[in-house]
Amino acid sequence: MSGEVNRIRRVRGMVLFFLLVALAIWLFLNRAHLLALPASVSAFYAKEFCSCHFVVGNNKAYCHDFADPGYPVYDVLIDSKRKRVSVSAFGFENQAQYTDRRYGCHLVGNF
Repeated sequence: MSGEVNRIRRVRGMVLFFLLVALAIWLFLNRAHLLALPASVSAFYAKEFCSCHFVVGNNKAYCHDFADPGYPVYDVLIDSKRKRVSVSAFGFENQAQYTDRRYGCHLVGNF
């Protein structure tokens, strides 16, 4: 009986080991996409907020709820004079600039 229990433990350990190796390989192969995710949070929020506020004309409180990505957004600066939104999240800052009513807002910078 104890030989059977040891065999089950050994098989379970091998399966767990191979799953962890597969996860490590997947993380390594997708590292570029995973590293781009934090920068996309601030870009998404800036673009959506800019479009909601400057193109559609909704108030700031509504646009904050509308553009909320579900992740913490640390700093939001709204420049109403230049019609620009700057957002900082996860150490990345992105800006969206209002172009006109037809083209809406676009991301500024090298995103």
